Amino acid sequence: MVDLKEEIWNIWSDTHNRIGPLRELAFKIQGYVSKDFFLQLGYDNSLPDKDEPDQTLLTVPPEKYSMEHVGQAEQLAMKYQRKTEDLKKVQPYDILQITSRAGHLLGLTEKIMAYREYLSNNKTSPPLAPAISNQPPNSTSPAPASGMQTLATEFILSSVMTIVATARDLLDAADGHLKNWETKIGIRESAILLLGWLVPAVVIYLVLHPIFGSNISIADIYRVPWEVLFWSWFGAVCMSLITLAEDMLEGKFDPRKLEKYRYKIPVSPFVAAVIVLFLTTLGFSVNESAGPVQHIVDSEDLSKIGVVMIISFLLGFFGKRTLDLLDQAWRRIFPDTRPSEGSDTKKTDTKK
Repeated sequence: MVDLKEEIWNIWSDTHNRIGPLRELAFKIQGYVSKDFFLQLGYDNSLPDKDEPDQTLLTVPPEKYSMEHVGQAEQLAMKYQRKTEDLKKVQPYDILQITSRAGHLLGLTEKIMAYREYLSNNKTSPPLAPAISNQPPNSTSPAPASGMQTLATEFILSSVMTIVATARDLLDAADGHLKNWETKIGIRESAILLLGWLVPAVVIYLVLHPIFGSNISIADIYRVPWEVLFWSWFGAVCMSLITLAEDMLEGKFDPRKLEKYRYKIPVSPFVAAVIVLFLTTLGFSVNESAGPVQHIVDSEDLSKIGVVMIISFLLGFFGKRTLDLLDQAWRRIFPDTRPSEGSDTKKTDTKK
């Protein structure tokens, strides 16, 4: 048989541990939404009237509590539940209100459980309503004190379970609303990457491409650097879009860490240019007819420019792995000769 008291405290502990992270995420989303015009469309940006939890029940000492207070707390929990269910267009501020209500119910749980302990320790039999005391309304013969006390403590446990379970349900609702907002922000971030980073680059690339014979097309002497710039950028944006989509599908998307999808994009062209220049220095070529010293960047023969495009795209797409490989290569060429702290400790122990 499940111990109701133990179950209450387990729910209380789990709910209490969830409030902090949920509020932190709600504040972060609130800051993000306040700066984004499109996410605010269709939502009331003005803060609603503050629904401050009634602190009266929390200020009453446990020894001054009564069954009436317990009933008021249970009614308040049901009121919070109805308010949460009636929400239509949920804003981050509403989510913060939900978590505040859940915290208030947890405080009431502590108070009422302390009241129950007070009754048990002082062998006090509180006055009960007729429906609870099993006595007829006009009965003059009171129930035994011990029976009344047992009935009261059991009733209190039942009420507290309702209150703490409602607090848990409120946090479940807040968590669901936060996930909805995460989805909206993820879709918004995908649109930014696609329409703000990728499409303009493709348009500029096509406008300046020599195949259209435009007067503003890129000259052949700058063709290879231009291809390196565009295709590494294109590859980095594609990788960011794929990573974002995978994180959203797997539930790993965190709107507090949007920079992880963007930082690689402006860095990738520089990394790709340095690697292509390094390959050129070593004598690699995209041309079959190059001379004794072959160069991958050759403005005189662009027949194999596709190789440059592929290399640049891969360097942009696998930008993070490229940096990791460069770091490993650097460590192999120039190993760190400084002794580690562990080796120093080992030598000292050996001398002793």
